[in-house]
Amino acid sequence: MIDYLLGEDFSFESQGELDAGSPEFQSMADAVFTGNYGEASAKAAELLSEGLIDIRLIAYYVLGLIEADGLPALVHSVDALVRVFELHWEVIGPEQRKESHAKATLSMLFETSFRRLDARTESRAAWDQHVEECLDLDAKASLLDALERLLQCCAERELGRKVLDPLSKLQRFASSIEIVVPEEAPLPGEELAASPYDTSAYQAAELPSQTHAGAAEPSVSGSVHLDKFLRKLEAFRIVAQQGDLYKAAIIARDINAAIDTFDPRVYLPALFTDYYRLMGQHIDELAEYWSRQDELNWKVSEQLYHVDLESFIKN
Repeated sequence: MIDYLLGEDFSFESQGELDAGSPEFQSMADAVFTGNYGEASAKAAELLSEGLIDIRLIAYYVLGLIEADGLPALVHSVDALVRVFELHWEVIGPEQRKESHAKATLSMLFETSFRRLDARTESRAAWDQHVEECLDLDAKASLLDALERLLQCCAERELGRKVLDPLSKLQRFASSIEIVVPEEAPLPGEELAASPYDTSAYQAAELPSQTHAGAAEPSVSGSVHLDKFLRKLEAFRIVAQQGDLYKAAIIARDINAAIDTFDPRVYLPALFTDYYRLMGQHIDELAEYWSRQDELNWKVSEQLYHVDLESFIKN
């Protein structure tokens, strides 16, 4: 575990007041503004170590940690911020306009942290390795619990939507992190039952045949996202059948979040290949027809399409 500054033994009682007009603070604020989060974090760490405990310094410090270290820093930082609100809010600075400064800096912290963590997912292999090295199901559960407590703290301090919205976004991001659950090896002589969510069953699944005569039967190839979604369903089945409902609850929450934001183009991209290809070939003509959607003929045809697709195609 990286030895971060704001651990449980850290003293949050400020030994002085931060001079926001000093060149040192202005340099640090400029570093944050220009995206030099590591530089700002290092300067904030120096001042925090000297006993200048200010919500702005805490925000600048942990932002640099998250930029550099990713998920381990997020876990540490959320825990630290929960302690700040629950145990040390009255003793940290600044003395004047503390809530106002908290709104500004925490809004920036949560929004920027989300964007920097989300950027890491662009390299899927590197992100999967990072998650595997940093989080297991228990650690993810603890992180989600801490984020929920932090949301409650910010709400109780009435920091407003400017802080709660990006923090909620960060919470949803953490909830969506995929944790691979290794399957247990079967006991000697025992064969595992075939999974009802075997991915191969979906690789070329035929759609129900309701196309007009002579049309080719469409088939659907799933993406890597579908494969991972099926693995989550399988993981839920495994832990639920083992009676480990704590882990089952974590997986179910993640599955439900995916269902709520389901986009078939992500999970079944091949299904839409011909659709977008043909639409691109005829986009000008289609746009002309779309401009007529208030005409009576369009409305009647649209109703026929909804009530009887076969008749709509043939007529």
